[in-house]
Amino acid sequence: MSRYEYRTHYEPLTYQQETIGRLMFKQSREDFGAPQGAAFALRSQQQILSAFGEDGWELVSTEAVWKTVGLAGNNQSDLPGNGHSIVDGYLFFFKKQLP
Repeated sequence: MSRYEYRTHYEPLTYQQETIGRLMFKQSREDFGAPQGAAFALRSQQQILSAFGEDGWELVSTEAVWKTVGLAGNNQSDLPGNGHSIVDGYLFFFKKQLP
């Protein structure tokens, strides 16, 4: 019977927040900023995953980790406004067979 060791790794995503408009309705856009920033983040994640693979870890599952943003009040009340969710990072699940 095979025995396995398990490990998790959390990899956050880097966002740059930009506020659009300053009137009654505020919007924000979450993005990586410059395209070079997105390419750098992708290369960094690939290097991390490759390092796990070189150590014998097999990626068995990935789960997005969400966060809620944009819960600021509006101009007509102090109650929280409508927010939205974005992916904050990814949780990777690995396994490696024990000798």
